[in-house]
Amino acid sequence: MADFYSLLGVDRDATLKDIKDAYRRLARKYHPDVNRDDRRAEETFKQINEAYHVLSNPKTRKDYDEFGANWKHAERLRQAGASVGFGGSGRGRGGVPGGFEWFEPTGGRPFEGFEDLLGRFGFDDGGRRAGAPGRESPFGFGPGVGPTAPAGPRIQEVPVDIALDEAYRGTTRLIAFDREERCASCGGTGRRGRGVCSTCAGAGLTSRPARLEVKIPAGIEDGGRVRIRPSEDAEIIFVVSVRPDPRFRRQGADLFTDVEVPFTDAILGGEVRVPTMSGQVALKIPAATVAGKTFRIARKGMPRMGGGDPGSLYARVAVTVPKDVSEEEQRLVQRLRELRNGTKAT
Repeated sequence: MADFYSLLGVDRDATLKDIKDAYRRLARKYHPDVNRDDRRAEETFKQINEAYHVLSNPKTRKDYDEFGANWKHAERLRQAGASVGFGGSGRGRGGVPGGFEWFEPTGGRPFEGFEDLLGRFGFDDGGRRAGAPGRESPFGFGPGVGPTAPAGPRIQEVPVDIALDEAYRGTTRLIAFDREERCASCGGTGRRGRGVCSTCAGAGLTSRPARLEVKIPAGIEDGGRVRIRPSEDAEIIFVVSVRPDPRFRRQGADLFTDVEVPFTDAILGGEVRVPTMSGQVALKIPAATVAGKTFRIARKGMPRMGGGDPGSLYARVAVTVPKDVSEEEQRLVQRLRELRNGTKAT
């Protein structure tokens, strides 16, 4: 898997805005709706989605910065580090915390992973100190068994991409993804005998294709989450990405749009049609309306997930001038200018 920062084309110190802007630009380029029957573009889009949802969340970004490709196992690695009395911050080699990278207890060789960490401190395949049967290790492993299962369900995040109008109405999606499960070969320990489990490569987890139907509520925002418990020991969090809409800009439950107003209506007053998420509405333009004037249309924004009145739609006036002007229109405009300036053309 390529580095998430490289996938999005941003620096490691990029701001959240930088990450969002990069994601939106790449999403428009590689979205499956734009690249039909292009499997490579579809795969790139999935990788971009994963990179965005990890780096746009402060917690998962911190885990990724510290552990790289092993960010999903950040808590296990931190607990292991705390148990042997070594902290460490920053990213170490092989996805090991930086504090372990420089600590070389045997032969000057740095730690190479979570399983190596256990072995280097003398734990056998059951997680016990060698020669101390039945004794609990500081890692919380029971006698003869691997790592104790964490309290609560295993949590997996899956990205979901929707359009703004789907966020407005709410929608249902059948999502295909790789579901993580505790490895059946090693019981989730990551080890078999004295070696690393070959089935899960020491991760303690395996994946299999899965499909789940998820109901996305109306009003959900970009980065919103929908949780599903397919079983007692698993929780799937669908992280929603709302694609930008060329007609609107969104801030919470409010929408913003530009509406074109002919210069004659801006001067004399008139009526224009304004797009909303539920169709067009009429907006009265008072006489002498200036460019940039913003009108609020109540209850025409996005619904609120927590209940209450919908947001508002703010329509900003963009005064337009015709490109083709007849001779008679030119004379009338000239006359208007003379009246405004108090002069008369010679």
